[in-house]
Amino acid sequence: MVRKRNRNKVLGVDMSLNGTAICFPSGTASVLHLNTNTKNVSKGPDRLFRILEWLQSFDYDGITHVCWEDYAYGTKGQPFSKGELGGIIKLFYLSMGLPIIAPSPATLKKYITGKGNADKSQMQQAVLDRWGYWYEDDNEADAFALCKFGAMWLGEVNKDDISTEINDLLDKTLYYGVTDRMQTFAFIPE
Repeated sequence: MVRKRNRNKVLGVDMSLNGTAICFPSGTASVLHLNTNTKNVSKGPDRLFRILEWLQSFDYDGITHVCWEDYAYGTKGQPFSKGELGGIIKLFYLSMGLPIIAPSPATLKKYITGKGNADKSQMQQAVLDRWGYWYEDDNEADAFALCKFGAMWLGEVNKDDISTEINDLLDKTLYYGVTDRMQTFAFIPE
C-alpha cells in the first residue's frame, strides 16, 4: 500500500476485556470499564454485546481509518475471549468502511516511547511529553498513541521525523482493507 499525506482522520482503539478505550483525532477519549474480577459481571457474549453497543454510541463522521494494537501473541490469559472481542471490533469498523491499521504492541511502544517493552506508565508519560495530553486511564493513553501511530503510518508525519528503526517497523504493521462484501454486513441490534 502506498502511504501519502491526504488529511486522514484516525480513530485509536485500545481493545481490552476490562477497559476498551477509543480516542478521536481531537484527543477526546473515552473508556468502557468492565470489572471482570467481581461476581455478576458481563461475561462471554453479554460482555461482547455490551462493548459493541458502547462502540455504536459514537459518531464516527469524518473518520477515515482505525488503528488498533494487534494481538500480543506471546501473552497468556483469555486468548479466546480476546480473539472474540478482536473479531467483533474488526468486523464493526470494517463494515462501516473503515480500514484498520494494526501495529504490534512492541512497534507501538517503540514509536511512542523509544522502547519496545515500555510499561503502561511509560506510555502515559510519553504521550504527555510528546503531545501534551495526560490521561488518567492508561487505556485512553494507549488509544491516543494509536491515533498518532495511525496518522504517522498513513504519512501524516514528515518522514524526516521518523527514525530509520521505526521506518523499518512500518512494513511489518498489518493493514486490513475494506471490501464491498464487508460493507454489506452491518451490526444492527434488534
